[in-house]
Amino acid sequence: MSEPEVIKFMGIAKNIKKCLLDKDMKISDLASLLDTDVKALSVKLSRDSLNYKSIENIANALDCDIRLVDKKTNTVY
Repeated sequence: MSEPEVIKFMGIAKNIKKCLLDKDMKISDLASLLDTDVKALSVKLSRDSLNYKSIENIANALDCDIRLVDKKTNTVY
């Protein structure tokens, strides 16, 4: 079984890091919630290279939603 394709979600790592700050959490706290290696998570965030499933898992761990927003109308989907 092959690895899922990594799709660049522009700036998603920046949003995740901001969420961590807002929740007074560190990357190590998130890694613990995800039961993953801190270094591996840190590298993924620094490269902004997360697949959708990883983003979904992170959002769930942070008790957040993933939203699609229309750039012209700001409509949230």
